[in-house]
Amino acid sequence: MKDTVRIRIPILILFVVVISITFVLLITNVFALNNTSVLGGATVVNTQNKIFFTSEIYNANVVISDPDPENHNKRTISGYAWSQDIGWIKFTQGEEEGVFVDYNTGAVSGSAYVINTGSSIEFSSNNANVVVDTETGKFSGYAWSDDIGWIDFGVNNVYVKDSTPPNNPTETKAYTDGSRTKEIPVSQDKFFNFTSIHLYWDKPQDPGGESHEYSASGISGYYVYWGASSTAIPSSSGEFITDNFLDVDISSSGTYYLNVQAVDNQGNIYTNSDQGYTILEYNADLIPPTNVKYITTPGGNFGNIDDMFFSWPSSAGVSSEDENGILGWQYSLNGVNNWTGPVHDDWLNLDYIPYTDSTYSHYFSNEKDGGRIVVGSNIIYFRTIDKAGNVSGYISGGISYGGLAPTFEQDAQVIITPSVNTSNEFALSWSPATPFEGREITSYYSLAPEIKTIDIGGVGQNNTVDWDTNFTVEMLFSVRDNLQLNSVVFMCLDSRGHTYHCTSDYYMEGDLLIVKVKLGNLERVSGVYLRDSYEFCVEASDAAGNIRRVCDIELKIPREQEVITEPTIIDRVDKVVEDITNSLDETIGQLPSGNLTAITVTTSIVTSLIAF
Repeated sequence: MKDTVRIRIPILILFVVVISITFVLLITNVFALNNTSVLGGATVVNTQNKIFFTSEIYNANVVISDPDPENHNKRTISGYAWSQDIGWIKFTQGEEEGVFVDYNTGAVSGSAYVINTGSSIEFSSNNANVVVDTETGKFSGYAWSDDIGWIDFGVNNVYVKDSTPPNNPTETKAYTDGSRTKEIPVSQDKFFNFTSIHLYWDKPQDPGGESHEYSASGISGYYVYWGASSTAIPSSSGEFITDNFLDVDISSSGTYYLNVQAVDNQGNIYTNSDQGYTILEYNADLIPPTNVKYITTPGGNFGNIDDMFFSWPSSAGVSSEDENGILGWQYSLNGVNNWTGPVHDDWLNLDYIPYTDSTYSHYFSNEKDGGRIVVGSNIIYFRTIDKAGNVSGYISGGISYGGLAPTFEQDAQVIITPSVNTSNEFALSWSPATPFEGREITSYYSLAPEIKTIDIGGVGQNNTVDWDTNFTVEMLFSVRDNLQLNSVVFMCLDSRGHTYHCTSDYYMEGDLLIVKVKLGNLERVSGVYLRDSYEFCVEASDAAGNIRRVCDIELKIPREQEVITEPTIIDRVDKVVEDITNSLDETIGQLPSGNLTAITVTTSIVTSLIAF
């Protein structure tokens, strides 16, 4: 009996091994091209046990084929399912007629073979009514088994696998918070100083299967990576989330990448050949800029806020610095809670002094700053702001405001008494000035007129050798006085620095002095050539006897390219004749008819000179 036991155990083991190998080979050979897996499991109503259609544990491998145009576009269900009650169920044709799906209605027909019992699972008889939704690929209804009774395919329990990966998001936005009211204009050259942001992306499409023709399973979620690596693979380095948004914290400066891979409801993950999954690049700058070392403020008391100013250095080492760029500066008066400047930034929602084209000085304005400047000492606080909105620490400086200067009425005048006198003795009187609120007038004083050059006209195509006697140069000057102008005189300076009369054609229009000078009236070299430059003076006096003269007003004459030679006697005479002729042309119409004889005599003299 012991010998019998020893012989039968190896034979039994060998038989089981052979059967197992044969079954595995049978399973691996049931697949055909363009087949799609059927997933999930049906439920046996009587026992509540499952029938698995695809399972890595039980090696179930039921598939559904593409429509067969040679058989009314029917689909064929094949492969093996595993039942917890009756074991393997064979859907492939053989012992039974097989199982099919109608292309138009999705109705399932035919029968599957139960290997252990030799019975069948019926889809056409016994009131079985299993249907595959032609759009979604989901099974529903009941099949009948002589072994276990009704089998419930449910509504979402058994379905055709979606094997096509979903698309990835294409549009991503960053917001300051989850309300999504303020979008961050993310770009490669912009930096931001938020310590937390809200990321949001569009829901991508999950395309339908290319072979089974059922609709896609839909997006289930996303593998998401947020960090410093642009090449990180989200499915291996990130986390899975079901929402299409993410709130992230930012603790340090640098470039951050949002890498995403979409996942559908059947586990298909978006991939691409480049393995590039970055859908947003964000530059964080949390480092404040370096402020200027100091500001410079003028001494004394200002009587007008619009004249008050301060400045700051522009040299490297003492000026503002920032790795990602300076936006500008801000100042605050008499406290550190009213930071401002002349320009508004809509994105950062702040006022500042622009860094671009800066003169490194700033003038206050009564309109903007008058409400914060007090009579007496004022403290200016000053700081730097970078392009991300980070601000530096502040420095300070003092400036003094004495209040508004006294004002006269618009038509106020100084009266000189008497208007004419035999001695240099006169009296001045005027309407009283109005002092600034809370102050008294202690004294009056007058200033000499103010003279400023506005424009010195050009000389056109004229040069030192080739020039037009009648060409007129027009000059503009501003002449003002705090009382009343008495006289304005325009003068020319010769080569020795002496004044001479070169024009009478000048006049005042309001505060503007307009002067016109002909080239022919200017001093000349050897009487023929123009000098390289000419100097002029403007002198003004007011009703109080104050006089101011401003010289160093220069008109430059370009030189001719050729070497200038000394003019001959004939050249000099010709030029004199031209000048006299021009003078006669200007005055001939102004002389009485009785003086025509004088003109004739002059002409005779000119004729004699030419003959000579």
